[in-house]
Amino acid sequence: MNNRNGLQILSAVICLLLAAFLQVTIPVTESWQVKFFFLTAVAIRMQMTRPVDEAIVCTLWAGMLTDALSGLTLFCTSMYLLLVYGAIRAFQRFVPSRGWLYGILFSAVASFGQIVWMKIWLGAEQPLGGMQLLIRCGQAIPAGIVAGVVGFSLSGLFDRLSGRIRPVEEDHGVIWTETDR
Repeated sequence: MNNRNGLQILSAVICLLLAAFLQVTIPVTESWQVKFFFLTAVAIRMQMTRPVDEAIVCTLWAGMLTDALSGLTLFCTSMYLLLVYGAIRAFQRFVPSRGWLYGILFSAVASFGQIVWMKIWLGAEQPLGGMQLLIRCGQAIPAGIVAGVVGFSLSGLFDRLSGRIRPVEEDHGVIWTETDR
């Protein structure tokens, strides 16, 4: 492993740990009953932009961190995030864009799905129906949007810092773009 790969792995680990810290720090209140799934958003960003092997490893770590911080059984969230990854890959076959808008949309939808997934996973411990579930599902969409913006910003920042994404000057010297090298 060369220095650049090690820096990219370290940046992914730091990004996941920072997202986990943010996810734990922001509390659930009576008026806002949903967690901001920052780890899910970071996993989605990595699923959209990294090679398959890196995306799966980051997805598993994001899921295991979420489970450890939430008190869920191991691989509950990892299994869900792997399903999300499959949906993202299927979507990318039809719409090849990897832009922020799609990522934030995926984060919002995944946040909604994650609330339902956790309720199903918990089974008899908490009933699936009721007004509380409807409130949580309604709050999951804006929470997913916020988590998507923060998660994509963090991941993008760490990708730039690690050298994964570098600005490249085009032939004419006028336009600067970001490329994945």
